[in-house]
Amino acid sequence: MGNAKSDDFDLHSMPEWTEVDHSVPARGVWTHPDLPVGTLLYRYMPLQWALAAFEAKAFSMRQPRLWDDPYERWWSDQLFKTGSKLADAHAFGSCWTTRYIDEPIWRIYMCPDHPEVPAIRISTRAGKLCARMRELCRTETGKAFLGRVRYTPKDRLPALAAELTGDPDNHLARTAARGLHWKRSQFQLEQEVRLLWIMANATAPDVFQLSFEWNELIEQVRIGPTINEKSADDAYDALVLVGVPENIIKYSTIYRAPGAPLRRRSNH
Repeated sequence: MGNAKSDDFDLHSMPEWTEVDHSVPARGVWTHPDLPVGTLLYRYMPLQWALAAFEAKAFSMRQPRLWDDPYERWWSDQLFKTGSKLADAHAFGSCWTTRYIDEPIWRIYMCPDHPEVPAIRISTRAGKLCARMRELCRTETGKAFLGRVRYTPKDRLPALAAELTGDPDNHLARTAARGLHWKRSQFQLEQEVRLLWIMANATAPDVFQLSFEWNELIEQVRIGPTINEKSADDAYDALVLVGVPENIIKYSTIYRAPGAPLRRRSNH
């Protein structure tokens, strides 16, 4: 997505998908040409979600029609509604971002009932996510897409949906992925990068579990800013308990005053 303003994009501005691997029919991995393999990507999560994912060593990828955002559900309905050319596609999404120094982003993922409990940020690289999806294609039938979300004024979205769903020559999975990489311009600050797994399967589940190995995918797990040091240390202990390697756990330094000593365990 970059830092470009939504006005810089029109309905045809999204780049074509670049093939990473398509060695097996009905399977493959595609990405955007403006997302180099070394691009650092981050995923923010509430602590409890992170602990559940780390204990299972799997990220849950839900269908967009089940996401909390009502506008995302509406957009999914426009793309995949009965009678649409995309009606047979089932997409599962995981949301990442290129933002990493913004305190308000951390705050979004803190527990509202317990604001002292820090959020968690996972970091990886675009190439590592693509490599994981290539491995997935060896055992599962589906297609993976990793790309930068583009932003457009919401009044353009209906026309875009009509264009995407009305062309009988559209490639099903790539077209569905293109549609799900558009969002309203009000969310441009997210700088979102979206990972999609798309299946043409009438019995597709609501949630797809993407398993991972620490040494292959996750570069760092960072404990978010909190003024309660005990809560941060409790989060550290909980992460270790569910199997997170200690050498990749870091503390946020956003709230550390200049000259203040490093937190205990910060040398890990």
